[in-house]
Amino acid sequence: MNYILIGMPSAGKTTLGKMLSQKLNRPFIDLDDLITLKAHMTVPDIFKLEGESGFRLRETEATKEVSHYQDYIISTGGGIVKNEINMTYLKENAVVFFINRDLNKLISNDPSRPLSKNKEAVSLLYQQRQPLYIKYCDHMIDNNKTLEDALQQMIHFIK
Repeated sequence: MNYILIGMPSAGKTTLGKMLSQKLNRPFIDLDDLITLKAHMTVPDIFKLEGESGFRLRETEATKEVSHYQDYIISTGGGIVKNEINMTYLKENAVVFFINRDLNKLISNDPSRPLSKNKEAVSLLYQQRQPLYIKYCDHMIDNNKTLEDALQQMIHFIK
C-alpha cells in the first residue's frame, strides 16, 4: 500500500512526505519531480511551452506509472485532484492524506509558484480545490502547528 499526500501548493506535502518516508523506511517520490525528470524541463517551462493542458497530460501519465508502485510515499502537485482519473489511479492501492493548511500560510513568493503569490489567488484556488481534496482523501491532516505534529497525525492513522 502507498501513502499519497494531496493538498494546496505550499501545504507541506513534499516535506512531510520525506519525513514520513524516513519514519516508515519507505521510498519517497515527488510526482512533480518525476514529471520534470521525464520532460527534461521544469514545471514552469512545461506550462510555458505546453500550457496547463500539456502539463496535466504529463501528470496523468506519471500518475498512472506511480499507481503501480508498492509501499511508496508519494507527494503530488496541488492540482492532481482536478482530473478524476488521476485519483482513480492513485486510490487503487493507497491511503490518501489531505495536508490542510491555513490560507495565510500558503502564500508564497517563490517564482515557481505563480498561483500562490497573493491571498486572493490562493483563496480562489482553495475554493476550487478544497471540495476535491475532501472528496478524495481518506484522512485530513492539519498542518498548522509543527511539522512533527502533522507527521504524528499521519502515523496515528497508519497504525
